[in-house]
Order: sequence, then C-alpha cells, then structure tokens
Amino acid sequence: MKKIFTIIALLALTLTAGAKDFTDQLSISLGSGEPTISESTISVEEVEGSDGLYNITLKNFSFGPLNLGDIKVENVKGNDEEPSGYTWFEETKASVKVNIGVPVTAEVTVNEGSYMHGDKLYMTMTISAVGMNISAVFGTPESQTKSYTDNLVVTAMGSTMPAQQATIEVTKQSNGKYTLALKNFELTGVMAVGTVEMTDVDAVEEDGVVKLSTKQTVTIKDGDDPEVNWALEGVPVDVDMTADMTDDKLKADINILYSIPGVMDMDINVKFGYESAGISAPVTNSGVEAVYDINGNKLNGMKKGLNILKKADGTTVKVIKK
Repeated sequence: MKKIFTIIALLALTLTAGAKDFTDQLSISLGSGEPTISESTISVEEVEGSDGLYNITLKNFSFGPLNLGDIKVENVKGNDEEPSGYTWFEETKASVKVNIGVPVTAEVTVNEGSYMHGDKLYMTMTISAVGMNISAVFGTPESQTKSYTDNLVVTAMGSTMPAQQATIEVTKQSNGKYTLALKNFELTGVMAVGTVEMTDVDAVEEDGVVKLSTKQTVTIKDGDDPEVNWALEGVPVDVDMTADMTDDKLKADINILYSIPGVMDMDINVKFGYESAGISAPVTNSGVEAVYDINGNKLNGMKKGLNILKKADGTTVKVIKK
C-alpha cells in the first residue's frame, strides 16, 4: 500500500513539474473607469506530452465585492521564439465555471500579445461575468526595441555615397510583426531626409535568424535633431525592404522611391550592416555641355550636392559632388 501511495505522489509531481508561478502587478479595469491595481499570481503549466500547450491559472481573482476565485484557461497555445527565448501565447477563449455563492459561467480570453520570458510573464485577459466586461493586465511589458548601429551605404540615381554610421531601431509589435525605423537618414551632401519608419513588417524565423520583409508606402518623419532641416518630413515614399536579424547583427537592404509627380523619380538604395560596399568612381566633366540642379535650373558649374550633367551626345548623368 505504501508503495502505491509513493507511485501516486511521484506521478502527481511529474504532472505539475512544468508549472511555474509568476507574482506581479495586476491592473483590473471595468470599461473606462480607473484601474484597480494589486499584487497577484498567475500559474503557467505546460501540458505534459503536448506540442506547446499551457494551462494558465489566475489565482484568487477578485474585483470589488466580486470574488471569482481561481480562473483557469486550459490548452493555450504557446509559440517559442528562438533565439530570444520568448514564448508568445495565441488568443484563446474559454468558458470557465466560477462560484460567487452560486455557480456562474465566466467567458475568459487570453489575448494575443501575451508572453512568457524567463522569470517574466506579461498577460492581458478579458473576463465577462454577471453582466460585466473586465480587463485584466498582469505585469508590465518588457522593452521590445533593439538598436543596431552599423555602416550604411546609400546609392542614389546611380551614384554611391561614402559609407556613414547609422542606426536602425527594431521593435517587436504585440501581434508578432515588427517596426523598423531608419533614424536620422541623410543623403550626404544633398539633404537631410528624416526618419524612415516601417510598421507591420512581416517576420519568419529560420535557423536562429529572423527574416524581415515589407513593401509599403511610409511618411517620412522628423529626425531627432530639431536644429536640422529635415527636408522630406511629411513626404510619402514607397519602400521595399528585406533584412536578416539576430541578437547582435542586422543586415538590411532598403529601396526607397521618392517621386515628384511630373518632375522626377529618385531611386535610393540603402544597404545597412553589410561587410563591405563600394564607392562609385569619380565622374569628370569631360564632354559636358551643361549642368543643372535637381529642379532643372541651369548652373555655371557643379555645386555641392546633386548635379545633372548634360553631355554632348544628349545623354544625362547624375553626379553628387562632396
């Protein structure tokens, strides 16, 4: 008999071995009212033998005079993200029996964007019971932004500029997609462009590398320095971007199309984080009949910045003078 009880005890220990308790701040709100904040505990238990399913229990939940006790949502799907170590939970809805003196049913949703990371749990839940819709937020979200500073080489209309240092900030959104911001972007010797921010960037993880891609129209934002004239602030541009990202490295290839309808299209290619990049050979004035600026005004000679050279054979060449 003693042996049987020992086996049962060991079995029970095995079944709960994957359970982990998190204690943190719980913010509870009803509609647009002020939230009530208290300390609470959520237990996360991996379902044995499953492919990433978890049972999640919000312990001793109460709101004002309403005490619902333990609220348990079973079989919540968790997706592991490598190499970051995050487990992201999919939206899961469940009907949960609770007792407030009489048995009632609560409709509970674990919301998308909830995650587990090491000793940190961030979870948002909606709970509908006895005619009330309650929002519960457990923990505070960790910063999902990483900054990468590396070499950046710009090619505009066939002319490649010298490499410069630049920063791209990458933020993981609550829906699993990303925001990428090329900060304080400049066409050296031509103009200070601004910050190019791309949102809802698609991501696929392959062998520890997050592959990012997007095609979208974005509106250029101001750069960080208020003393700089960010020439394209508020201007829409078309962006086509692909990138590979790890914890310590970002390689991005960004194509930007800046159009002035009926006047010009400027194709800009940005390569960030590549090991090497060439610089175009210098262009001489040999065979040049006339020089124009970007607006088509005739110049007496090349000026600093972008110049359009009309050659004797009728062709034009775009040259950036440093």
